[in-house]
Amino acid sequence: MKKKIKNLCIIPARIGSKRIKNKNIKSFFGKPIIEIAIKNIKQTGLFQDIYVSTDSTKISKIAKKLGTKIHIRKRNLCKDNVGTLKVVNSVVKDLEKGLNFEKVCCIYPTSIFFTKKDLRDGFTKLKKNLDYVVSAAKFDHPIER
Repeated sequence: MKKKIKNLCIIPARIGSKRIKNKNIKSFFGKPIIEIAIKNIKQTGLFQDIYVSTDSTKISKIAKKLGTKIHIRKRNLCKDNVGTLKVVNSVVKDLEKGLNFEKVCCIYPTSIFFTKKDLRDGFTKLKKNLDYVVSAAKFDHPIER
């Protein structure tokens, strides 16, 4: 019998960022940026399990300390050209052998400004028979500048 997990959160956090070195663990107001995201996610109370998909022992240590589970990402999923969907699918596929998920949510470790209300609103929209919800924001000016 499969264990029922209503909501699963996956945080894709590889170490190999090219533009901002180690961006997922950069200090922001004295804390690694991924720590802020994890704490915000936990405060929502929406997820029974939070998995960090990573190739980094540094990220793993921070995430474990905060009570998340770790999914060691396969090497072929750590390249610049690999999309998030492949990473999320890999985690779900590796986990689903004994688990059953109602909703799977992907939140980036650099998403530190979302609120509990933002996530709850997203879940409300999912209840309306939508397959997925993506967050977006309007810019006051063109983003190219």
